[in-house]
Amino acid sequence: MFIDAKQLPWPVQQRLASKGYSIPVAKTLDQIVVSFLTLHDVNVKPVNFSQGSNVSAALIAATYGPLMVSQNAMMKGQAKAASLQEWTSWKQWALSHPDFQAFKEGEMGDFKIELARINDYVNSPEGSAFVASIEAERKANLASEQVLMRRLLLSMVAIGLGIYAYVAVHGAYCKSIPQPSKSSSPVVKIYSNGFMCG
Repeated sequence: MFIDAKQLPWPVQQRLASKGYSIPVAKTLDQIVVSFLTLHDVNVKPVNFSQGSNVSAALIAATYGPLMVSQNAMMKGQAKAASLQEWTSWKQWALSHPDFQAFKEGEMGDFKIELARINDYVNSPEGSAFVASIEAERKANLASEQVLMRRLLLSMVAIGLGIYAYVAVHGAYCKSIPQPSKSSSPVVKIYSNGFMCG
């Protein structure tokens, strides 16, 4: 049975990395395009569309008023649109370049070679025994954690029931004691059994 190293649970991947088999992360198309453009002395990055914080907008609004906020937003929008247009044109240039496909295969080739090396190890007898031992250790740890959680839950329920029983007994005991007349000042008495009624 073939085991894909990318599908292994995170703790197993961490233990594999400690043995020198860290699972590589494939580059995105934008990262490959940026690398390709850098080879051709073009320094362009993809446009980031995150909103960020509105602290600068609030500061401008407080200082100069809402008209400046709208003008600032408009200028930022124009700058972002220009950056997007520049990125799109350079990305189209890179994707249509005759050398790009070979460059992309070279970039992805390193990823595929490293992943194949890790998959070969994981599917070898030594690697599958290593993965199986980690899985057995994880299952044992999980079982012991579940037992611990059950004990903790039972002890919390027992404490809750004990508090409830104490309050119920205390209330019943205090109600059974004759109360002083309403004309006298309230008196708190501590009885020999430790209950305090008043």
